[in-house]
Amino acid sequence: PRRCPVVLFHGGSITHGHGVTSPRETYVWQTCERANCESLNLGFGGSAWTDISVAEYIASRNDWDALVLMLGTNSFGGNDSSGKSETAEQYGKKYDAFLATVRAKFANKPILCVTPILNHTDITLKKNRNGELPQDYRRAIQQVVEQRQKTDRNLLFLDGLKLINDPLYLMVIDQVHPNMAGSLRIAEGIAGALRPVLAGLSASTIQSH
Repeated sequence: PRRCPVVLFHGGSITHGHGVTSPRETYVWQTCERANCESLNLGFGGSAWTDISVAEYIASRNDWDALVLMLGTNSFGGNDSSGKSETAEQYGKKYDAFLATVRAKFANKPILCVTPILNHTDITLKKNRNGELPQDYRRAIQQVVEQRQKTDRNLLFLDGLKLINDPLYLMVIDQVHPNMAGSLRIAEGIAGALRPVLAGLSASTIQSH
């Protein structure tokens, strides 16, 4: 039986680990080293479009105690996984449906929603095909989470710009993915948010996997 909580992480290439040289350097692994938990990394480089099929897959698994979502970065371009135009407002509705799908199966498991970290388009202020900026997508995510928090005490929010809002912590080749120092900053922030949540989980819950 497991002796510590299991946290499932889902996101794009930042979660997957683009830019690091070993699994142990990913923010996912480093988060769990700091928060005394075991990680399941469901990161998909170039994907993580907040599609319902992935939410359904996450809901079908019963081997995690808490969920961390870092979604949205790959949607900054203003399109969905099929290439169809998708506004920030439409993305917010999709994000809400994603959470609803997981909550339909797990009404009380802790979910931490992290908005995207600093992106090169934040620096250039170049708008996407719909005339929107990354902050529009972050705002859409935050609005969804805050609305749900009115009735969901196990839903948490973390502003990704409070983790990385300086290009110093991004890879210089793209200013999208965190460098090693950036991965550690993300890990410290997420671990800080997870510790009190994981401390409240009962031993029977953790060992039931």
